[in-house]
Amino acid sequence: MNKILHDPMVELRAQQDIEARRHAMETLQLLFNLEPEITSGKVF
Repeated sequence: MNKILHDPMVELRAQQDIEARRHAMETLQLLFNLEPEITSGKVF
């Protein structure tokens, strides 16, 4: 599973546009039925 997700995660981390990154994370949460992760008061 890690090998499958490696390239998409690298691309997601490389996103410089915060709004594009947030949109991508929302899409992944929707697709995989994930709960938002809360770390140090920030929602990712």
